[in-house]
Amino acid sequence: MANVNYKELLAQLRNRLSEIDEDRALLEVRRTELDSEAANIKATIAKLLPLSGEPASADDLSQLGFTHAILKVIELARPSRLTAQQIKEKLAEKGFELSSYTNPMASIYKILSRLEEGKKIEVEREGFNSFYKARRRSLFAGALRRRRLAARATAAPPPSIPHPEPTPTPVTHPGLPPNLKGIGGLKR
Repeated sequence: MANVNYKELLAQLRNRLSEIDEDRALLEVRRTELDSEAANIKATIAKLLPLSGEPASADDLSQLGFTHAILKVIELARPSRLTAQQIKEKLAEKGFELSSYTNPMASIYKILSRLEEGKKIEVEREGFNSFYKARRRSLFAGALRRRRLAARATAAPPPSIPHPEPTPTPVTHPGLPPNLKGIGGLKR
């Protein structure tokens, strides 16, 4: 049987673990730099799209806030329903940056509960699972909204109200006789 020096082996393993930790720290710094660069490029692209005449992608969520991005993911999945985990995955697929959140799932659950309270989404619960889906808009509400927009587009602008010409007010001085009053001076 070979004589193994456990202290030497332990020292080698500790050194290797230290090297791995250093490499990991360098990779995390590099990833943060790359995430920042990617976010800057996405912001620049979003600002250049209107200038170039290209339409913005409906699926790009990178410029939306967290609440609006979640709502957009749910609306794009219509008529399907999604779990909170699926919503998180769709956000990442569609360019929403989640790395700045320490616990994105907690934020997602909080936003989903607020959207439910505000009647923006519907929640279906089956046992311990919750499924989120976009609220159905009534046909009446959609028709009413379209009718209002059409009426606004074809309506004539409101008539302008004629304003009377301002009339000067006579300036009087208590020490002057009534025949010497006038506007800004003496009347001749």
